[in-house]
Amino acid sequence: MIIEVTHCGWLNMPNGVKNDLTSRGANFYLYFDHPFGKSNFSFAWGGGISSHNISGNSNVVYVIDSLGNETTVFEQRLLPYRKNVIGAKILEVPLEIRFRTRRDRSFKISLGIKGGFTVQNFRKIFDVDGKRKYYDIHNYNPWRYGITFRIGYEQIYLCGFYSLSQVIQKDKGSQGIIPYSIGIGITPW
Repeated sequence: MIIEVTHCGWLNMPNGVKNDLTSRGANFYLYFDHPFGKSNFSFAWGGGISSHNISGNSNVVYVIDSLGNETTVFEQRLLPYRKNVIGAKILEVPLEIRFRTRRDRSFKISLGIKGGFTVQNFRKIFDVDGKRKYYDIHNYNPWRYGITFRIGYEQIYLCGFYSLSQVIQKDKGSQGIIPYSIGIGITPW
């Protein structure tokens, strides 16, 4: 079992749109470890859920062209707000190659990939009009996949994720926005 707390972000944001330092996420995974004989290497696979929440000044705008095609664009929010979050919950399947120095009291390093399906995405706003939450951002990419990295000692480690998929579907709005996360994790036993 793995529990991670992360700082989340998006790379290649449109001009004027920024992530806040309060962007955070959480991941929970169950892994099955398969050692390569008596070596220090193993292969692991599993399943879990990730929560990826981006706080910042992004405004979600739907643009409809003359043919009726809709695109989703992120723009700088100009109206005052107290909190502005775009979030996603993703069911994921991670695969890893692991190295550990010893079976007990060990230094560990893992490199892997994970892919998943977004089961929920939303936008949450706190402003002068109160609290509002909107589900199902149009053209949000339902698939997320990317590279993972973990390094640590014993049950505590640093973790990272870099997505190879974009936030918005291809040719459906703001392009080139890439999710990432860095954080700390624990394996309780």
